[in-house]
Amino acid sequence: ADALSRKSGMIAGIKVEEEIIHNLERLDIELYVHGHHGYWASLRVA
Repeated sequence: ADALSRKSGMIAGIKVEEEIIHNLERLDIELYVHGHHGYWASLRVA
């Protein structure tokens, strides 16, 4: 049971990590695009 809970905790940790990375990528895109208004418009259309 201990190994199982450790494993599920690890999976949860990976999930959270993926979410953080995804959020950072989204923020990075938004920050990058913020200075390029034409690109921002095309990104929003897509």
